[in-house]
This record gives sequence, C-alpha cells and structure tokens, in this order.
Amino acid sequence: MNKNFTDNPIANIVLKPFELLADGIEFVTGRTLNEALKKIEKSNDHMVAQVGFQSTFDGKPRYVTDINGEKHKVYTGGYDGGHAWTIKKVEGDNVTIINPWNSSKEITVSRSEILSNAYDIEYLDLSEDQ
Repeated sequence: MNKNFTDNPIANIVLKPFELLADGIEFVTGRTLNEALKKIEKSNDHMVAQVGFQSTFDGKPRYVTDINGEKHKVYTGGYDGGHAWTIKKVEGDNVTIINPWNSSKEITVSRSEILSNAYDIEYLDLSEDQ
C-alpha cells in the first residue's frame, strides 16, 4: 500500500483542510479530497482543477494505476515538493488527469486511486453564478 503525506496523523493536524482561499480557489487535503472530486464532477464544464502528488515517505516515486491496469509515474520522487496534474474530468468512478509538462500524457484512473495517492486538490469554479 502506498503511503501518502496525509497518512501521517501529525501532517493531518498541520495540514488540515483549508477553507476558501483568496480569489475563489479552494484547496483541500486529506479527508475532503472525495468532496472536492464530487464538486468537480458536478461542474466539469466550468471547473479548472488540479491534483497534487508527492513522493512516498521514503522518497520513492509515486505511481498510480490506470483503469486498464497500467502503472504511471506521477511524481519522480525525492523531498523537493511535488507535481500537480490537471484534472480534465470526473465521471462516476473515473478521473481523467493530464500531465501539464506533456499534454499528450492523459490517463484515466479510478476515484479511489486518486484518494489513495493524491496529496491535495485545488479547483476554481468559473461559472457565472459563483
């Protein structure tokens, strides 16, 4: 089982989910990741979102497995921060993400794969009623 940063109870205290930040960007970690995915799914057509990944606690690369069973490296490893992937869409149990450093790198993973491996999700609702 992959460990992510929010598996650490102390990290959960220090990095508790943030409320709405300046300019309407909502940043969430830990237990609220699923809630963020639900909001994004309801507003796929006018939502800009990204999901962040970090290395494992021992500094190894982070991998996710797509819906076809293929493993993809989403972060190279080390302790220098992380890497965010763009969320293209959320449909039911599937989340399609794109590597912003290589837009041809688009993969679809299960919602549970995101919840098990992601560090955070940031999103901005661009709808007029926001």
